[in-house]
Amino acid sequence: MTVVAVVVAMMFLAGVALALHTRSFVRRAVRVRARIVDRDWNRSRSLGPFQPKATRYTVEFKDSNGRVQRVPLRTGIGESIHETLTAGDGLLPILYDPRNPAAAQVDAAGPLYVVPVYLCAPAVLLLVFIAYVRIAY
Repeated sequence: MTVVAVVVAMMFLAGVALALHTRSFVRRAVRVRARIVDRDWNRSRSLGPFQPKATRYTVEFKDSNGRVQRVPLRTGIGESIHETLTAGDGLLPILYDPRNPAAAQVDAAGPLYVVPVYLCAPAVLLLVFIAYVRIAY
């Protein structure tokens, strides 16, 4: 039981650390609208009659110095990014660090915080369960 508690606590701490890192990135990042200029298609899965899904996007935007940046997005949301997040103008909201424009990410809560939530939520539930079991027995 102690080993499980340690593993769960480490999951929680990793989730908190990732959330704090993401929050720090969001605070120093610049918000811009980017145009999707390239897609890498995932052809490794057999999708039958369906079209292959894009899994990695390259976007183009002007940074705060007016230079055009062309960078791959650091995101794991893949498939429906274009249809879901682009506005009527076809531009995608992104965040980039002015010190490192290549570290662009989609400006949406889901892609930014999905990993910290997946680490923290089960950890909190398991810690509550472990605490309940220790108190009840």
